[in-house]
Amino acid sequence: MDIATETKTHEHTPDPQSVNILIVEDDRGHAALIRKGFDASSYRGHVKIVETIAEAKTCISGHPPTLLITDLRLPDGHGTELLAGRGEPPAYPVAVITSHGNEESAVEAMKAGAIDYIVKSSETLVDMPHIAGRVLREWNSLLERNYMRAQLIHADKLASLGILVAGVAHEVNNPNSFIMLNVPNLADIWGDVFPVLEAYCADKGITKIGFSELDELREIVPKLLSDMLLGSERINRIITDLKNFARPDHTGIMSSIDINEVVTTATSLTRNKLKNSTQHLDIRLDETGARITGNYFRIEQVIINLLLNACDALPDPSCAIRITTLADYNRRVCALTVEDEGCGISKDDIAQVRTAFFTTKQTAGGLGLGLTISSQIVKEHSGTMTIESTPGKGATVTIELPMEPGTPMS
Repeated sequence: MDIATETKTHEHTPDPQSVNILIVEDDRGHAALIRKGFDASSYRGHVKIVETIAEAKTCISGHPPTLLITDLRLPDGHGTELLAGRGEPPAYPVAVITSHGNEESAVEAMKAGAIDYIVKSSETLVDMPHIAGRVLREWNSLLERNYMRAQLIHADKLASLGILVAGVAHEVNNPNSFIMLNVPNLADIWGDVFPVLEAYCADKGITKIGFSELDELREIVPKLLSDMLLGSERINRIITDLKNFARPDHTGIMSSIDINEVVTTATSLTRNKLKNSTQHLDIRLDETGARITGNYFRIEQVIINLLLNACDALPDPSCAIRITTLADYNRRVCALTVEDEGCGISKDDIAQVRTAFFTTKQTAGGLGLGLTISSQIVKEHSGTMTIESTPGKGATVTIELPMEPGTPMS
């Protein structure tokens, strides 16, 4: 839920027809006055009165209340017992009412977690609906303050993390660049050196170098160099993700974009990965010529992330990846869908996959930033991203972006 929605939710008392008020009062005369007040209010039919802590706990276990109002002195214990077990943060507010009001009992109740302390009188008992409304407003205000505080703390942590991440990425990038530049040179040198080495060993009767036979080196060394380059490229991809995560939110240069062109470029850039991951790549592009307004390279980055995720999800090359673009002129959006026949995502994981550093690919070196960054980019372009999946059957990611303003109906 975004801040705007949360604020709107907490500004007002909940609709009386949507609340469930539980009152614990063993004095039947007092209970009758409370009932009289609620029966004359908009809360009528949404209030339950019980006499003991045991009854209250039974009600709470079956259907937690929106508000709990409890007497302190009850036949089977002290009302503060009901303040425990509400979870953290508490799932509902508790107000305390008592005929024996004093500062000590009030402090005890508030320390235990009560949101309000009310001294009984015939007026306060009949006026309990207004007190309930006030308590609920105070509770919602408290929730809103806690939510905003948590958001500020989270934003501050992300800002600090962004600075740290950018520095780490820079420091790792420099030595990794040496590896990426020099490994291909070493491979070329090895190709020229090996025939000379082979002739020299044959002349001297040498059949073994280090722990390997000379014939084995012909295949082992190129494979070692290739693995080094692949590892370096993975590091480079992680560095790029970290830099993108740390980058301030902006879309950069905006222009008219043919979404099909971006898909073509992204599939070209990931051609080797796609080729090694699947034997069945199905690409179906919309033919109406619809365009969007956005940053070409940022949208390209989103598509590449989705394609790489799809490749990583496939258990073997016999599984397919399908890429589809579709222009919906009625809704004025261009849709891009990437579907894979991979391992799928559990319901719990789908709720977290867009969270920074959450990954289902720890063993494969996943960093957990691809979908975080992609979701952020799509949001910057006023678009939406939806993820659907059935574990064991694959996943489908759909991105919808607004058509370029002024696009005529097809």
